[in-house]
Amino acid sequence: WYTPQIPVSAGPERYWGLPGLILEINAGRTTMLCTEIIINPEDVVEIKKPSKGKETYKVYNIGNSQPISLLDFIDTIEKSTGKTAQRIMMPMQAGYVSQAWANVAHLKTDYDYQPTTTLDVGVDAFVKWYKSYYCK
Repeated sequence: WYTPQIPVSAGPERYWGLPGLILEINAGRTTMLCTEIIINPEDVVEIKKPSKGKETYKVYNIGNSQPISLLDFIDTIEKSTGKTAQRIMMPMQAGYVSQAWANVAHLKTDYDYQPTTTLDVGVDAFVKWYKSYYCK
């Protein structure tokens, strides 16, 4: 997981250069988890620990919370990569859902944070990172 809203492109080994701060990463037997973010060293930033139960961590969905159609998503990837996808249109498959998007309610409740990165900006940032890492 990473967040492009915090433009820090540091990270472990092959993940260096992502267009945002890496919050959690699993690489083989190693797991790295961001537990503290200090944006201004003069301010104290604290990540709340759970107040009850056995929960030792909480997963936050950091999407934009806007429904995007699959075809719009594919169009955006095509635009960003400059390549045309091979589309084979088929009827809705069993187990598929007609709409899905990030539910950021916990992020908003716990941290009063609402992601604003648009699909175009997020896909462009990812494609830029991907090309810089894998297409040298």
